[in-house]
Amino acid sequence: MARRFITDLNCDDTLATGDIHRAVHSLAPLTTTFHSRTLTPNPSNPSSDQIAQATATLTQLKDYLRTNPPVTDVLPLLARLLDEDTGVPILLGDVLRNAAHLVSQQATSPQTDEIHLIIDRLRDAAQEATDWHVLHWDIQRVSGQAFEPAGPPTTS
Repeated sequence: MARRFITDLNCDDTLATGDIHRAVHSLAPLTTTFHSRTLTPNPSNPSSDQIAQATATLTQLKDYLRTNPPVTDVLPLLARLLDEDTGVPILLGDVLRNAAHLVSQQATSPQTDEIHLIIDRLRDAAQEATDWHVLHWDIQRVSGQAFEPAGPPTTS
């Protein structure tokens, strides 16, 4: 029998959507993972090759941006990368938060100061990464701007 959890959230003007999102993700561990606004039971274990491919794709994007492409070609890529719900900031924040949780749960007791420091750093980095989701709005605003044609690639 499936369990249902219903929570009554009373929001005032100081509570932002991001706060609600973080609150939902910080609830007690669930047996499902939140992804793209749907619950996916029993997510598969990604391989290190898949993670390497993801970072290689980010490296490819970084290198592409150094070729000085037209902004209009780059904006759809950035919009996807920085999506407010499924973009890298949200995903990275969730990954780091979950990693901190795992380290906290599986570290031997009593936990050392070093383990506490690592957990705190993971949690701080998770919050910082998640805060970057606001870049999504900057990409939307820049979409309406006019740009000069792209010039030759810059050297760095």
